[in-house]
Amino acid sequence: MSHRLCWPQTRPLRGCVSRWQSVAPLVMATLVTACAGLPNPDNYAKPVTHVITDTENTALARRVEQWYPADAAGLSGFVPLAEGMRAFVARVGLIRAAESSLDVQYYIWHADTSGQLLAHELLQAADRGVRVRLLLDDL
Repeated sequence: MSHRLCWPQTRPLRGCVSRWQSVAPLVMATLVTACAGLPNPDNYAKPVTHVITDTENTALARRVEQWYPADAAGLSGFVPLAEGMRAFVARVGLIRAAESSLDVQYYIWHADTSGQLLAHELLQAADRGVRVRLLLDDL
């Protein structure tokens, strides 16, 4: 029993294809890509990078030192920013103030307006000579 898929015909038999003919390209593409292996990670250079700890001479470090003196040991360097706009403005400000290195970690990064603006700011920082390392969990 042969099944045919037909569209409104302007010419006889022009709009009809068998089910196999309509699925065959998809099956072939799946088989070809399924046979492909993943690239060997040993064939690629893996640059080793380390955290830059010599930051005392940066403007941002001097500013933080004014707010939190060195004798305030044991205090956390994290500040929760619960409001979205304040958090975004703080991120942009920190990116713009960076002089030597940025280590940015995101759980989810969307290609929406805020994601595009942050990506633009990170690219500008890299163009200024700032080392930018970005760890993303999901795009």
